[in-house]
Amino acid sequence: MIILQKLKQYLPYIVIFVIAFALSQLITSCGREKVPPIVEVPKATKEYIQKAIPELNSSEAKRTERIIERTVERQAPKQQWYSNSQQVADETAQQIGKKDKADKIIKESNEKKVEGSDQTITENKYYGIHLERKHKIKLGVANVDHTTYTTLAYQNRNLEYRAYYSTQGKTGMGIEYTVAQW
Repeated sequence: MIILQKLKQYLPYIVIFVIAFALSQLITSCGREKVPPIVEVPKATKEYIQKAIPELNSSEAKRTERIIERTVERQAPKQQWYSNSQQVADETAQQIGKKDKADKIIKESNEKKVEGSDQTITENKYYGIHLERKHKIKLGVANVDHTTYTTLAYQNRNLEYRAYYSTQGKTGMGIEYTVAQW
């Protein structure tokens, strides 16, 4: 009970701090355009993707593999280059990935021999991948029994922590778990 009283006492300060932090992160990231890294895999399968992108867990790697499979079935890769120079093909793929705001670019490379010559060329296939964001900070408003609350929430994957603060001095907390998503 004492912990809840202390938490309620300092909750407005915590809310203000978290809002300030979230706004500072938003402001600093607005002007930057990131260039997605190219991840080279021999074949776009779960095992190779998981080895190439270690931050993905098994289900995320499987999801990424399914995204690539659907992309291959429905359309050609985002870019396909035949080149003697990997650097030119990679730079072009990064520019297109930056334009599409992809998180990563999966690259499949195959060596092909030119018929009638000893020369080989490299066939590169690029797939722009948009990975799900794991952390979210949310701001909102709630109205309960004619009292308006400012809400602040932090979500890490399926678990969400929520704080409520009203101008009348009422405060509250909540925890939510995502049961289903699609």
